[in-house]
Parts: sequence; structure tokens; C-alpha cells
Amino acid sequence: MGIIYCAGSISGSGVTATIAGLKHQWEKAGKSVQLVKPFAVDPTSPDNGATLFNNEVQQHQIYKSKNQINTAKEQIIKLSRSADIILVEGLPVFESDEKLREVSRELAFEIGAKVMGVQHFSDTQPDQNFGDWRKIFGSTLGGVVVNKMIPNRTLFKSDALLKYAQESSVNLLAVIPEDRTLVSPTVMQIAEHVSAKWASEIPMEDSLVENFLIGGLLMEWGGNYFGRFPKQGVIVRGGRIDIQMSALNFPMSCMLLTACSSPQQYVQQRAEAQGVPLMYVEESTMKVAELLDSVSIRVNVHHPEKIARFSELLFETDDIDALI
Repeated sequence: MGIIYCAGSISGSGVTATIAGLKHQWEKAGKSVQLVKPFAVDPTSPDNGATLFNNEVQQHQIYKSKNQINTAKEQIIKLSRSADIILVEGLPVFESDEKLREVSRELAFEIGAKVMGVQHFSDTQPDQNFGDWRKIFGSTLGGVVVNKMIPNRTLFKSDALLKYAQESSVNLLAVIPEDRTLVSPTVMQIAEHVSAKWASEIPMEDSLVENFLIGGLLMEWGGNYFGRFPKQGVIVRGGRIDIQMSALNFPMSCMLLTACSSPQQYVQQRAEAQGVPLMYVEESTMKVAELLDSVSIRVNVHHPEKIARFSELLFETDDIDALI
């Protein structure tokens, strides 16, 4: 049915999330979709999306010569014969290395793709480089997705973004706000980040944690505090067994005990009965909170709930379907 080339403005713009979201939605609609990533800025990066790309096309090379474009073209064209849609993850076009821009433009042209730009929202660049997207890709540009819009500015800025896009003859395909699900770490990522030990073997390490709650001195019923967020990570000092037991009456993704060398047996049994992963560290609550401030460095989009959520935000309008 077609080839779509997705290029980001810079590394980390959200191209991998975008093509994963597109694949999720179009496969639900009964289409056959293949993902391809011929080149990568850093093939050794742990967040290069390698698990998403599992077809026969040689993946994640550093670009070195024109021959690589020709090889990628042949492989992508061959793959397109057995799929409705090919989604190609391209190189960023506004990095300081102009070679990346040239490779992106040439590969998109060679494979006859419709180009989708993914632009990281910028407060300092009101027009979001819409005009530059058109200059680089010309008539092959199908439109631009603006990603990571600050939530409380989405309604205010969307009309302005549409105006700038129209002035540059660019189709604004979607505006994706920052979203709690998309930036949430998993239980395993949290455990690794704070070097926690496991007190239970509940197979929920892949569960998302959207909120952290610190169990302190509560002067009211525990449900008023712990009953608010189902995908929460509860942090409690190891000696506050009363707070631990109160919190375990409510849904959560995990419980992390601080200043703890070993959890009490009945807390562990209660956690296992509730299906709650229980972990502990010897560091203080303050130290753990400081560590968790940087857990975002481990977060990526490679999670089914995140892909489904991004897809939902991406397809709030019908503009993207027009590309195919």
C-alpha cells in the first residue's frame, strides 16, 4: 500500500514511538505492517529500538557510503511486496551533522516514500521549523507530528502551530502532549536504578509506575492517601509496618521499603497475597527520593501500554490515515 519514512528533528524526538504507534493502530485495522531502521546515529545505544525491528533488512548501521543506501533501497522494496505498509525509521534532520540530513533526504527519495516528520516541541522555535521540513523534503513531505507538547499549553498552542504549519504549506498531522504513561518507569527499571533487593517473586517487573507516594505520618484513613492512584509505587520506611499494611489494602504497582535490611514476614506474605512486588534498600527515604529523581534516564517507549497510549494520541484525528 505504501512506504512511509519517519524522520525526527533531533535524536530523541519520538520517531520510534511514532512508528510503533502507527504499527499498533494499522495492524488493529487488519493491515500488514513492517518496521525498518536501516541506519542509526548510535547502534550501541540501549534505546535503539532493536526489539521492534525483526525483519530481514540489515539494521542499525552507521552510514558510511552510497552503496548502503542502494542496499537498503533494494531490501525495503523487496519487503514492500509482502506487506501493506512499510514504516522506515530515518535519521534526524536538524542535528549539527549535515550528512544525516542528506542521507535522510536521499533515502526517502530513493525508496519513493511519503515523509512524516516528528518534531520535538520547542518553546524557543515558535514555528517548529515547519518551513525547513518543506525545504528539505519538498513534495515528498506528508506532514509533521509535534511531540512532547507541554500539557497546559496544548490548547493554547495548537491553533498557533496550525497557523505556522499552514504558512509553510505543511500538514500538521498531530500534536502529542507529554503524558504520564509515556514517561513512566517500570518496576524493574526502578529496582535497577536504586539497586533494590527483592523480597517477593511476583512476576510484575514490567508493570508501569505512574506515581510515587511516600508513606509518612498519616492522620487520616489510609484509603484517602493510598487509594488515589492504581499504578503507584509506594515508598515506606522499613520500620513503619503499620503504614506498609495500610497501603497494601489498595492497588499499587510495587512497594519499596527504605532503611530496611529485611522486610517483616507478615508484610511479605501480605504483599504476595495481594500480588504486589516488594523490594527493599538500606538507604534512607530521602536518599531513595533523590535517586528516583533521575530514573527517567532508564525510561523508553518499548512497552505495550506506552505504544497503545501513543497510538491513541496519534490517531485522535484522521489526518495520519490520509498518508496511506
